[in-house]
Amino acid sequence: MDGEYITALRTAAGAILSIKMLARKNIRSIAIIGAGVLGEAHLKMIGTLSGIEKIWIASRDISKAQALSAHASHALTTDSVQQAVSSADVVCLCTSSLEPVIKAEWLKEGTHITSVGYRPPGGELPRDLIEQSHIFVESKVAFNPPPVGSAELQGLDSEFGTELGEVLLNQKSGRRNEQETTIYKSMGHAMEDLVAANLVYQKALEQGLGKVFEFSQ
Repeated sequence: MDGEYITALRTAAGAILSIKMLARKNIRSIAIIGAGVLGEAHLKMIGTLSGIEKIWIASRDISKAQALSAHASHALTTDSVQQAVSSADVVCLCTSSLEPVIKAEWLKEGTHITSVGYRPPGGELPRDLIEQSHIFVESKVAFNPPPVGSAELQGLDSEFGTELGEVLLNQKSGRRNEQETTIYKSMGHAMEDLVAANLVYQKALEQGLGKVFEFSQ
């Protein structure tokens, strides 16, 4: 199994799940910041959402943003992260930046943000935005010190965040109103890898792909 490809898709799938669960209803536009492997995976997964009319793509390398936007007829390239963010209902951060790539004042009211970047000791999310938002994670382990946890969440109590699973099980609330900013900070989780690998394995069996190896003791 190609770890990079599968991991990128399962990472993007988690972000899209958070959009379905936490974004405002009837969203129409999404901004993807970062046009690398994760940005490409997000663009693919956005196709599972209904009602998206416009996708803004911004990157430090404008040529990469242009190349990625060519894969979707409703994607637009911009060399301004601020323009992309301020025009979107949902913002997907897919960078490896040591410094924050967005500012709180750029966002529309009620924006949902997904953040999958990991670059300790820094990160792509600004601290002031984190502190004034409703935070969601895959696991409370995200509040542990790096490399297990997120550098951007350091110093915050784990109770500051809500696990997506708690929302799915109706144990805790998701978005509380149309005005609040919600953030899904992804750190990855072993269970996601296991589920993704099993899906790939089952599909390979159905299509007769791959090779079977038997190990003798």
